[in-house]
Amino acid sequence: MEQQMQAFYGMLVFLTLTLTGGYIAAIVFLNFKPRKSTETQLARRALRSLGMKDQPDWKTVIISATSDVEIPLEQLWETWSNLEQWPSWSALHTSAKWAGEPEWQVGACFEQGMKLGFPFGNIRSKETVAQYYPEREVGWCKNHGPVKSCHIWSFNLLPNRRVRVTSTEVLHGTMIGVLKPVILLQWQRKFEKSVTSLIKHAENRVPQA
Repeated sequence: MEQQMQAFYGMLVFLTLTLTGGYIAAIVFLNFKPRKSTETQLARRALRSLGMKDQPDWKTVIISATSDVEIPLEQLWETWSNLEQWPSWSALHTSAKWAGEPEWQVGACFEQGMKLGFPFGNIRSKETVAQYYPEREVGWCKNHGPVKSCHIWSFNLLPNRRVRVTSTEVLHGTMIGVLKPVILLQWQRKFEKSVTSLIKHAENRVPQA
């Protein structure tokens, strides 16, 4: 019996060390792989906005989703820029509202309620627009606190009159790095779903005269 117990505990220790080692390896090596040049450019720009090098480290999580569509740029922008309607198409949002003047411009503030899933659940945050180029690009960044973050939405007009829609976010911090194996894939799916749903809403939207 004693030998059986020793064998059991030995196996338990082995499994624990194996799982721990695998989790640590996932923290170090698991990162988003950009599929398009736009995603790479936005990720690098977001990293620089946070005062970091172009290459992420183990504490960095990058999420990005891209789609090329045949919808007029003005129609896409009209749908996206209606901030208070974000919850109708975003897989991440429960609410979104302006905290001041309801207008996209550098320095404008808005509040958002977000459903991030396990382990964060639902959270609320206040964001300040850091960059704004009408019908091209909007970004908001936080460079303080335990978690730094920078989110950029990009609308690029392609040579064939298609539009490339990209949503990219970089998050950096010890807690983010430790939770990377848990959050990366589920947040990636939410980003992809949000971009797809934005496009569907834009297709069904009647442009304003």
